[in-house]
Amino acid sequence: GDVGRRSIVRPTEEGWLCGTGCLAARFGGRKTSVNPNYVAEYVGSAAAQSWLADNAVGGTMPNLNTGILASLPVWMPSKAEQDRIVSTLYDVRQVFIALEILVAKKQAIKQGMMQELLTGRTRLPGFTSPWNERSLGAVARIKTGSRNNQDKKAGGRYPFFVRSATVERIDYFSYDCEAILVPGEGGIGSIFHYINGKFEVQVFPASALGNEQQINQALPLATIDMIYTGVAFAGASYKP
Repeated sequence: GDVGRRSIVRPTEEGWLCGTGCLAARFGGRKTSVNPNYVAEYVGSAAAQSWLADNAVGGTMPNLNTGILASLPVWMPSKAEQDRIVSTLYDVRQVFIALEILVAKKQAIKQGMMQELLTGRTRLPGFTSPWNERSLGAVARIKTGSRNNQDKKAGGRYPFFVRSATVERIDYFSYDCEAILVPGEGGIGSIFHYINGKFEVQVFPASALGNEQQINQALPLATIDMIYTGVAFAGASYKP
């Protein structure tokens, strides 16, 4: 499973059981020369994680055994230096926790301000004219792409926006403009991209466009360019 997970067993966990899916590294009398917290930090390092991943057994799910874990190479400084490293990493971690709390508070302030300003509940000085509600399709042209995810190319010349937070690269572009991009499925409401320049967009899955009636209704709005439909549906919007 997740071979990178690890935890320190402290006196407060005395009497707890180690499950069959876990491996326990016990230090006993060696704690005079080994700080278990240092070992735990080292096991979580990139070097140790890479070694464990390379030496894990199993096809579909990587697994460790006592022999593999015992063979893990660990760089061991003196006990005094281990203690200092653990203390330093703890201090750094506390700084990051404090920063995360501060960022969360500022994010909450930002969200509150956005809610006030973008709904008109709070007006900026000098502006009193009324707001009017319009659909996004009335102020912007909603389009989709023409490329599949398989068309991406590492190191390509242009950004390739797919249905994820990751922006891929590609050697083609269909658009050269200013645009906001959101996924049509998955990650809806949580992924937003802004660009002003040349880019490509992944094709929107037909199943996500809606049923036949909804697709037909989208054609005169120019949110899609071409459809394959029956005479009855087409005749309702385009009279002879």
